[in-house]
Order: sequence, then C-alpha cells, then structure tokens
Amino acid sequence: MKTIKILLKIFPIIIFLSLLNSNVSAQKATIDTNMIKIGDQIKLTLSINSDKGKNIIFPVFDKEIIPDIEIISTNGIIKKENGKIIEQSFIITAFNDSTYKIPPFIFIVDKDTLLSNPLVLDVSYIKPDSAFLAKIDTTQLLKIADIKNPMDTPLTFNEFWSRFGIFIIIGISLIIISILIYYLYKRYKQNKPIFSKPEPIIPPHIWAFEKLDVIKKSNLISESKIKEYYTELIQIIKIYIEKRYKIPALEFTSTDLVNYMKSSELIKKEQVDSLNKILFYADFAKFAKAKHTSMENDLNLKESYDFVEKTKEIIAELTEQSNESEIKI
Repeated sequence: MKTIKILLKIFPIIIFLSLLNSNVSAQKATIDTNMIKIGDQIKLTLSINSDKGKNIIFPVFDKEIIPDIEIISTNGIIKKENGKIIEQSFIITAFNDSTYKIPPFIFIVDKDTLLSNPLVLDVSYIKPDSAFLAKIDTTQLLKIADIKNPMDTPLTFNEFWSRFGIFIIIGISLIIISILIYYLYKRYKQNKPIFSKPEPIIPPHIWAFEKLDVIKKSNLISESKIKEYYTELIQIIKIYIEKRYKIPALEFTSTDLVNYMKSSELIKKEQVDSLNKILFYADFAKFAKAKHTSMENDLNLKESYDFVEKTKEIIAELTEQSNESEIKI
C-alpha cells in the first residue's frame, strides 16, 4: 500500500517532466561545430515537430543571425520523416575574433510562441583542436619572459618615401633654384640678356651685299692686292650661290660651276654669262697674275652686285618691301 501511495504521489511529477522534455526537444537549433576560424562557413539548422500545430512560422532574418554573424545562403523549408519534422538551414560565418552567445530562436505555432535552445559559437584566428591544445605547455603560461630587443627590418620603398620623400623633394627644389639663381646672376654680371634670343636668319642676298660692301670699302685694290681682292670676291659669290640654291658651289671649279648653273636652268642665260665673266676675270687674276685696270676691277664688283640683285629670292624681296612700307606708315 505504501508503494502504491508513493507512486501516486510521484506520477504527476513524471508526467510533468515528460511533457516539459517533449516541449524542449520539439523545436531546436543545431550548428555543425561551435568552434571555427575567422571566415569559416558552417551550417545552422532550425527544426520543429510538425505535430505541434498546423500553422508554423519560422524565425525571419535579414542578413545576420545576430550582429557580426552573417548569413551566406539560405535553404528553403523542407519536411523530413514523413512530414513530421520541418527544417530550415542557413550557411553562416563570422569575421571577428569573439565568442558569440546566440539566444533561443522564436517559432510561432498556432499563435503560440515556442523557443529553441540557445547556442554558443567561438570564432578565433586559430581553430584549436586536441592536437593543438596538447602542445600547449601550461607550466609556461605564468612565467615572465625577458623583454626582447627591437628587430632590425629593412625599409620598403613606400616606407622610405613616406618618411623622407618630402625632404628629397625640398632638396631637389633647392638645388634647381640655386642653379637658376647662379645662371641669372652670371648673365647679369656679363651684361647679357637672361634668355638669349635665336639669331635671326639673314637672307642670302642681304649677306652677300654686306660682304661686297666690305670689299668695296677695303684698300686691297689701292694696295695692289689684286689676287686677294678676287679671291674674296669669288668666295662671296660661291657662298651666296650655296645659300641661295642649296648646292655645294665651293666644291666646284669656276668652269664646272658655270656649266652646272647653265644645265640646271636655276638662273637665266644673262645671269650665267654674268657669273662666267666674274669668274673668268677672277681666275685670270689669281692664276695668271693678270693686272686688271681699275675700271675692270670696279666693273667686276658692280657685276657681282648686279648678279646678286637679279638672282635674289622674290619672297625675301617682298618681305623686305613690306617691312619698309610698315616703317614708312
């Protein structure tokens, strides 16, 4: 009788515990492992017994299960074991070194609120395993180690430039400025323009007239230096032809030069005859030591002026006339 009375007393307690246990196991949350490395992906599974109600609503998430635990992908809700168990799974990950306590998930079953079991997820840089933990010497954990000396590491280019780049730029700038100041000072002391202008291009006929004027004013004829007089005269005429027609006139003999100008038709026949006359008198004085009269010398000089005048570039002449008209205005 005593045994029956005792059973009657504890029977309600057994019934209550069995009901409580059924409620706890009816909805649950599981993960593949509770220790992962940063960035590892694991599977989170939520499940519930479909017999608990007809209308079952699973927890709804946006992009995270909880802050810092991200959802990579989600599988749809499926039924298992002949429709008795309903499951939904998620692929999750985390990128912070921490231990996360995941609270119970909320299920809605026929307007009733049911909670799953909580979870704990440990995320670290190194995923410890039994082999790793076995290698840890726990006797050394509380020992104080000596301070290690600083390590010497070579500077990378980016580190070097970030540290000294501004000083390099300032140094180069100062050198350039110093060179510029020295150049300006030297030009100033020499009474020269700071920036030299390019020399103007003198037209060939202007150059020839200037050189003929020099011979005209010289005393070579009065000093009986006839050979020198005609040597310079031929030199001027040949250099003028080189500049004017871009041919190597200095390399030609007098006869070859006349024949070339005649065959090339660069100048008219009367200019060829004039050139031949000038070169004939000059060669006669240079090589035969002929003594030309003063009148002949003057005529050859005048013939040289006329040759240059009649063969000068028309463009140069027009430009010169235009400049003169501008000056007159």
